[in-house]
Amino acid sequence: MNKLKLIFCMILCFLIFSCYTQKVTLNADKKSGQVAVEYYLDDDYFQLLSIAIENFNAASTQSSNKFDPAILMDAAAIKEYFKDNKFIKIRSVSVDTSNGYRGKITADFTDFEKMFESIPKGVTNLSLKKEPDLITVTQLLNLKSLDPEGVFKSYIMKQKEDDIAYYNKLTRDVKFTFVIATASMIKKTEGVVLSGDKKVASYTFKLNDLLINDNKTYKFLISL
Repeated sequence: MNKLKLIFCMILCFLIFSCYTQKVTLNADKKSGQVAVEYYLDDDYFQLLSIAIENFNAASTQSSNKFDPAILMDAAAIKEYFKDNKFIKIRSVSVDTSNGYRGKITADFTDFEKMFESIPKGVTNLSLKKEPDLITVTQLLNLKSLDPEGVFKSYIMKQKEDDIAYYNKLTRDVKFTFVIATASMIKKTEGVVLSGDKKVASYTFKLNDLLINDNKTYKFLISL
């Protein structure tokens, strides 16, 4: 697979969720805690996500990085996916298929760093750095850097010409939200909303934010 196609697939994996929310609640030890994920996919989003992840999996040399998007449609399959994970214990899973696929997952984890490693990178694009007295979660997004040849942006702009309803759907609805709640005050943040007691940090962005200025770098950083 050529580099441009791989980049395109990775961006799609990350952005094709119509709505994705991830909330992490850390215990006082800053290691264990709970994670809650909510997502929504309709048939259009799921088809694109399937194509993207299929190509992403084909390009990956490590079987542990591979992910079957069909799992997102089936609560039992989600439980099966995590059943042998030593660091994550699923508490509850539900997938409502009455109108698309609306999933809710809650789980306990014993190691924050290992929990992050267990989540497919193509889905969240989040990174975590652990130091002796500091844990930093970062998300750095610049569409020009991710898509230097404009492959992804050209695809979106083509939808504007070919299917304006689909274009509007992608640019208006695709949204990512990340939240961290801690027992102690958060030490440093960039690009996020911090609660009054400095114990909850959150941020949200839409696909359209990246498209409006594709050379702007969005940096979201939370240090605990």
